[in-house]
Amino acid sequence: MSDRTEGSPPETALQNLARQLFARGLVKESQKVLGLCKSTSSAAVELELRFHNALNRTDWIAAERNLARMKNSLDQRLLTLHLNIVKGDSKRAEILVEELASEIPADDPIAKVRYLIYKAEWFCLRSGFPNAVQPLLTALDSCNRHYLRSLEVIVKLHLAHVLLQMDMASDALRLCRPVLGLIIAQHEAFEVGRARCLMAKCLVAASARDNVGVDERRADCLTAINELKKAAKVFRSVEAHYRVKDVLYMQARLYHSLDMVKERNQVSAEFKKMEEQYQTNVTCRLAIML
Repeated sequence: MSDRTEGSPPETALQNLARQLFARGLVKESQKVLGLCKSTSSAAVELELRFHNALNRTDWIAAERNLARMKNSLDQRLLTLHLNIVKGDSKRAEILVEELASEIPADDPIAKVRYLIYKAEWFCLRSGFPNAVQPLLTALDSCNRHYLRSLEVIVKLHLAHVLLQMDMASDALRLCRPVLGLIIAQHEAFEVGRARCLMAKCLVAASARDNVGVDERRADCLTAINELKKAAKVFRSVEAHYRVKDVLYMQARLYHSLDMVKERNQVSAEFKKMEEQYQTNVTCRLAIML
């Protein structure tokens, strides 16, 4: 989510407060704060937040409607690429990846890093994980040169995901551990949820590949389940129902592997209830996407 705001100092302060509330999952509260603003720039911020909320709910029509109302700009183009990646529209995303390659200004490192993250995600969408490494390393270098510490931890999170997909679970876990704390401290709720999910995946995968003992592996699985519980709470707060269902699915599988039948059945029932209550317009890509 972009953090650039424009307007008078009071309006800018309200816009930043609205962004912070939205990032914490307080969607209605953020809308109330923006309701106090009257400037054109505040309307643009509201459109962006509505776009991200629609994206979380997999409401593609609402997301596209908000994009169409935005000012034609590089940020709008990047958000369009982001939408197509989340939708799983690889062909449309490919067109935008190619077009945007020549549109990123040399003097805008933030836009460059955002573009490179999306490009890496597009490779992951196509299961081209080795190809995703170079964009992320380039993005990491740009973050270091321009002191973009907040973006740097997001890049590292994506890199850990790619390492996990390339069967380098222990390396992914070593990268994910320090990053998780920074993301919890610095970033919006959705990214916190993704980080906790990745941590759970890394724990389970590294435990299976490092030939650890039965007791240690069980402890790792229980730690992973705890991370997933926290991720589910976060995803619920931002109305990312499809992510909640992904988390519940992972929990059920882990409980099953631990022969915790009662807990597995409880989570399975919760998953079924979520399926009935929230229809989401996305095919599960839990195995390949962050």
